[in-house]
Amino acid sequence: MYEEYLIESVALKAYNCCYFIHAPLKGLLSICNEHHLHSDEITGVTVGTSEYGTVHVGQIPEPTDALGAQFSLHFTLALGLLHEPPNIYTYSNENLMNSQIRSFARKITVYEDEICTKEYPNNWGAVVNVMTRSKQVFSKRIRYPKGNPENPMDKNEIKEKFYRNTFK
Repeated sequence: MYEEYLIESVALKAYNCCYFIHAPLKGLLSICNEHHLHSDEITGVTVGTSEYGTVHVGQIPEPTDALGAQFSLHFTLALGLLHEPPNIYTYSNENLMNSQIRSFARKITVYEDEICTKEYPNNWGAVVNVMTRSKQVFSKRIRYPKGNPENPMDKNEIKEKFYRNTFK
């Protein structure tokens, strides 16, 4: 007899931040890696997410504490691009006051994307657009963030997350 285990449908968070930030972070990092973009070349970033995402992570562009930073799409994308994807140690006072991170966070605009709103809560995706000094625009839609049952983390990714969060 077959038994269904609900654990198989649970998402694992790849990063230490609100899950609404995972798809935009992956989108931004993918665009920058694929097109060899450095943060200095970027003039603006727009992130489309669901109505719920804009409320949960689009309202704190300049956080003043670690908890606010974990719910700031602006700050976390800047942190992830300029330093490293978030782990338990990255929301430090030093990073919160980092002028480079804060400056890049101001380049990010969050808006409601109709597709994301329609697909939520089955999909916590986002669309990311990156504008460059050379007037190029690169776009990427992430349908399922890493760790989602439709895009699961493999054993090595889970192990790496464990080590990022337990050893400094």
